[in-house]
Amino acid sequence: MRRSLPTDEAHRPCPPASGFLPRVVTTRTPLINSTFVIAERNLRAPLFGANDSRLVYEETATDPPAWSTFLTTANTYAQRIYAESTWQSRLSLAGQFIRFCLEYGKPTDELSAVAFLGARVDLKPTTLVQYARQLRGMLRDQRTPLDVVTLGLTRMAAQTERKQARPLEKEEFERFVQALPSWEDRTVFRLCWIAASRWSDIRTLTKESFTIRDDGTVLLDWAAGPKSSQMDPNRASRYVLISGDDAAAIIALLKAIPGPQLTALTTAEVTKRLKPLSASAHSIKRGAAQHAASLVAELNLDPFLVPRLMKHANIFDMPSTSVSYLGPTTAWLTGISDLVRRM
Repeated sequence: MRRSLPTDEAHRPCPPASGFLPRVVTTRTPLINSTFVIAERNLRAPLFGANDSRLVYEETATDPPAWSTFLTTANTYAQRIYAESTWQSRLSLAGQFIRFCLEYGKPTDELSAVAFLGARVDLKPTTLVQYARQLRGMLRDQRTPLDVVTLGLTRMAAQTERKQARPLEKEEFERFVQALPSWEDRTVFRLCWIAASRWSDIRTLTKESFTIRDDGTVLLDWAAGPKSSQMDPNRASRYVLISGDDAAAIIALLKAIPGPQLTALTTAEVTKRLKPLSASAHSIKRGAAQHAASLVAELNLDPFLVPRLMKHANIFDMPSTSVSYLGPTTAWLTGISDLVRRM
């Protein structure tokens, strides 16, 4: 028997009652096998192929034209789950397998696939291995329409160049900071640079985020502020020791600000200030990260200092359980503070 395409009467649209919104019907999402859907359709209409716009749905007479257009667009995304050559290879094998099952009146299942391989005595074992793996993958590749579209979009996104903020050069950033009229703003911008942080991370900082030590250094505790720390507040990069002129400026700022918040500047306001440089707020972090990388290369430092400084996940980081025991002492063990001092 030929494998039937998934249908569900409950998927038909409900006619709206006059003056009322349409009734919403919750239905079980049908599973599909994209390759077999197209291969079966090829048997009925050979003109269809890998570019078939009806990859994950069947047209119905009750669908409004706009609805069909939306689904057609979504299916162009779904088609990207495989490369064109992969589509051709899979469809060719699926077509042979379906014809074999139709000839003997058997379902398209794994037992039929075994029989199909046994019938192909004309093929070399190496080819049969490829066929077996492809058939196994196709038979087990059951996804919902949303799964298929999501996978297609994911692969499209991976092939699309990601547009990112232009990184600021260190000299360029320093000129920008020196031109700021407020020393408080200069201090906060400088902190954003030496910590290679998003401005949204800087906005979360309060007076409680800093500990002034007797030797004049400042211990910064990011806690759960940075986006990357929300999953694990005890990440090793949580604690940073700041020294030198930067520490002195931060101490002066902490004494001068009236409220608990370090700065009231928003990301939008920072981006507006950087617009004359064709940069955005994120340009600071990108520029700082690249400057940190150049320092690591120049001084032959541990390359994993860069992701630690950026507060990114790092498989070579100290375990979070150890950080929870050590607390602020972690700042002396990660090496981040030495890189911050050189920023």
